[in-house]
Amino acid sequence: MNSQPVRACPLIRRRRVHAFSGFDPRGAAHDHHLAQTEARRAQPSGARLDIGPRVRSGAHLHTWPVHCQPAEAGADAVHTLHVRMGWDDLVRAHWRHTPSEWLRAIGRVYAALVREVGVYRLYRLHPPALLTALWPLCGGPGGAWLLRIYDFLWRLGRAEVPALERRRAEWVEQIIASQQADPVDEVVLAGHSVGALLAASTAEALLSDPRWQALQGERRTALVTLGACYAGLTLREGTGAQRFRQCLATLSTSRALAWLDVTARIDPMCVDQAHPLAGTADAAAGSALPVRRSARFFQMYTPARWQAISRDKQRTHSLYLMTPDRPGNFDLHDLLYGPRPFELHLHPPRP
Repeated sequence: MNSQPVRACPLIRRRRVHAFSGFDPRGAAHDHHLAQTEARRAQPSGARLDIGPRVRSGAHLHTWPVHCQPAEAGADAVHTLHVRMGWDDLVRAHWRHTPSEWLRAIGRVYAALVREVGVYRLYRLHPPALLTALWPLCGGPGGAWLLRIYDFLWRLGRAEVPALERRRAEWVEQIIASQQADPVDEVVLAGHSVGALLAASTAEALLSDPRWQALQGERRTALVTLGACYAGLTLREGTGAQRFRQCLATLSTSRALAWLDVTARIDPMCVDQAHPLAGTADAAAGSALPVRRSARFFQMYTPARWQAISRDKQRTHSLYLMTPDRPGNFDLHDLLYGPRPFELHLHPPRP
């Protein structure tokens, strides 16, 4: 794993997290409820979390405050504004139901798997990924949801979702305007699943904006991607797929970015520990970014609870967002809401 030197950073007192959810038609209320539920659990760090009320702060934005009281005696509280970068309206617009639409989606997705991605190429990259790709055809649980995701990625690869391009431009403006109006110690972009792809492309657009460069100065912009299904887009053909590969290549060599990419062996939606461009001609050997971490979730739960969790493959894709029973090598709540700067989480001390 390659690394960049960690700069001396003071503890964080105020932070803003811009969060990009996955391909999910459920809205901000669902995400807020999940955040409150997981915050009430005992945190492995020993900190106490309090999630405040959800407020609509724009046409597609919802925010809620997060108060974190670290476990250390006398430690100052950390105040984070969690900003949900909404795009569930776009998900609902692509939530197909009629039989004819299902048939067309199946035809598009699996023709692309054979002609563009290549069955053997996907198998060589990550054998479980091939099973995940074929899961909707097997009628497995969650297969209909997976097919919708695959079809959406097919459209992204061909740049057929112009509304998302416009939304990304809005996100960049909102992030810049927020930091201009109310500067905080640290700004973090966080994305899960398909939302990780959106967080990455937003980060690339943000880093190229002179206004953001002036606001950040010598500080590196923080990006964390969780269970990202990169291969669903990077291995495809089309203008959108090529642009995304270029985006990842740019981020991989950026000195203005601190990027942590978290995967897990048990997660069927990602290629564990692989570079985002793995399997493509654009893969950059020896690139400094992202810092890649395989979350050892199996060590973070009691045996009985882990046995139940590991049976539900849909649930394993959401483990990144949950509060584990025990400390481990990844703790999202400590990363997003705790006092340590983002860069100190890139290379945690060895036990």
